[in-house]
Amino acid sequence: MNWMSYAIDLAKKGRHTCPPNPAVGCVIIKDNQLVGQGFHRVTGGPHAEIIALEQAQEHARKADVYLTLEPCAHFGRTPPCVDALIRAGVKRVFVAATDPNPKVKAQGLKKLRDAGIEAVLGNYQEAYDLNEDFFHAMRHKRPFVIAKWAMSLDGKIANSQAKSKWITSIPARAHAHALRAQVCAIMVGARTVRLDNPMLTVRHNVDERLVRQPRPIIVSKSGQIPLDSHVLQSERRPIVITSAHASSACLKEFDNKNIEYYIFKLINNKFCMKAVLEKLFISCELKNILAEGGSELLTSLHEEKLINQIYAYIAPKLIGGSNSLTPILGVDLKEPAHFEELHSQELINLEPDICLKAKTSISPRSYEEFLQSCDDYV
Repeated sequence: MNWMSYAIDLAKKGRHTCPPNPAVGCVIIKDNQLVGQGFHRVTGGPHAEIIALEQAQEHARKADVYLTLEPCAHFGRTPPCVDALIRAGVKRVFVAATDPNPKVKAQGLKKLRDAGIEAVLGNYQEAYDLNEDFFHAMRHKRPFVIAKWAMSLDGKIANSQAKSKWITSIPARAHAHALRAQVCAIMVGARTVRLDNPMLTVRHNVDERLVRQPRPIIVSKSGQIPLDSHVLQSERRPIVITSAHASSACLKEFDNKNIEYYIFKLINNKFCMKAVLEKLFISCELKNILAEGGSELLTSLHEEKLINQIYAYIAPKLIGGSNSLTPILGVDLKEPAHFEELHSQELINLEPDICLKAKTSISPRSYEEFLQSCDDYV
């Protein structure tokens, strides 16, 4: 039995419920028998190590522990897990990846070794893939951005009147909802809210009891968003990104409805989206964001090179029209050398549609490449 792979599979069970925390799995093995297992279910709840240790009880002494992420060594929402492992008297701890959180980074491993416990660090690509957004957020202090759009075969996301419902089929929409279930927040522009009044929730073929509904983020220079919009209901904990152009009356309405908002300075009548993302990371603890459009928002993120991954849902339809909207606008790159190169492509069949999943150049191609980009990483 590959116990680390087993631990990684366990960790996957919590990825819809534990954000903004990373998904973590833990198994405890004594005399080649499984005596304890656990995964991190929900932020603020017990970590994977604690659940596994409670199952193992006295069998944890002199046992081997397989962990998908370095045990925390600091007080956060819960006490340090490394202390619990030491108290339990485990023999060895195998770790799939070090924790990129500066509060943890290599400190958990050091504390184990100082206590006389053998700590073995591996570089497991699967463990990195599971929490790539967390690694990015800890490293860059901003959320991992996934850009998602649905378009026709001729590259249009809406016609000239910005109408697009529905381009893709039910299977594609169900897949997109499963993607929503993996993110902390969904970001859209105010025009999208005004035109479509989207719900931005997880619904199709997903058990809503097993997911945390993502927070809606609305980007609006003027702050003019219909207050009865689905996304502005208080239970959704919406976030509005606005500017000094927003009137005091508008901001007062946000206050009255307990809507969280942040005011940013515009540069050449544009938001600095990097500053926006950094604020969302610091103040809202968002490790990832799904950007669903429209074109202006997606273009802003693209121009600042802030998109990490793309999910492009493509329907076998033609919309046409020179004024129809495309996902990315902006400057026409006439030189092929300047084209944005994508990597790690995957083609997903969602008959009758397809989804092209790919990463952009700002995303490392592997865990090893991520480690090489971090001079201070252990």
